[in-house]
Amino acid sequence: MAHEVTVASETDDGSGDIVASSLAAPAPAARTAAQVVPYGRVDWKAYPGLTGRLRDQPDEALAEAIEAVVAAEGPVHPLVVHERVRELHKVAGVRKVAGQDEEARTIERLAEQGRIVRRNNFLWPCGMDEAVVRSSAVGERRELWYVCMEELKAAILSLLDEESLDEKGLVNKTTALYGYKRASPEARRRIFEAVEGLIASGQLVRTGEVIGKSY
Repeated sequence: MAHEVTVASETDDGSGDIVASSLAAPAPAARTAAQVVPYGRVDWKAYPGLTGRLRDQPDEALAEAIEAVVAAEGPVHPLVVHERVRELHKVAGVRKVAGQDEEARTIERLAEQGRIVRRNNFLWPCGMDEAVVRSSAVGERRELWYVCMEELKAAILSLLDEESLDEKGLVNKTTALYGYKRASPEARRRIFEAVEGLIASGQLVRTGEVIGKSY
């Protein structure tokens, strides 16, 4: 959508009189829609040596496993990391699984060493500045409280890129993106938290129950 702004300037028309002219200022750059990509899980088959080190060097193997999950799935919630570590132990045939307290200490150490970044209770790969919008595979569902707020906001902006939606339509489209068959009350609260944040930052506007992008 073009925005024409009158900019006053003074020119000489050759008669010695100063006349006013107006120029169309360039429209402000629009925010590009976030690209949506499929969610990718860590593949433990790509880490054959890690399964062996779970027995011989469990502390460092745990750190490497957490780092691998964050690299593949970050930004990722620590509880998702916990589930992936359990899966690794099952693949390796190791019964003794690290507890969440031990994982928390290892996460703290990795963050202090600069191997991962901890931001708002989510774990990010080093060097990642913006979250990528990731859709769930068919038959899989990502709980929205395991989706960082940065990704959720980017997803909402992407869904509203072509048209404004009422609250119900926005909730349905957002939850469908993450594999929900039906929106739960918790998912609605999470979405509205993101919407309110986007309104407060001036990226969205609400007109009655209709929500749209601010241009």
